[in-house]
Amino acid sequence: MSSTVKTAEFGLVSRHQYTTLSTAEYKGERLVKLRNPWGRERYNGPWSDSDSAKWTAEARYNLGKHLKKDDGSFWMPFKDFQRIF
Repeated sequence: MSSTVKTAEFGLVSRHQYTTLSTAEYKGERLVKLRNPWGRERYNGPWSDSDSAKWTAEARYNLGKHLKKDDGSFWMPFKDFQRIF
């Protein structure tokens, strides 16, 4: 992770390994799906699981979020991924 970004402000664990599960483009925004194998701490930026306004019914369906899995996986904008990691 980049030393210039405070990972805690995004709900991420510093010096922790995340698995890249998938990538997608939705309505012009590039996204990456990651998984925290611990499954405890949660990303809290745009597209986070914590009530992000980006999660419309259509977005949930198209990105597979309607499946309601609590497996530590989450989506984030690719630009944030680049900046944080």
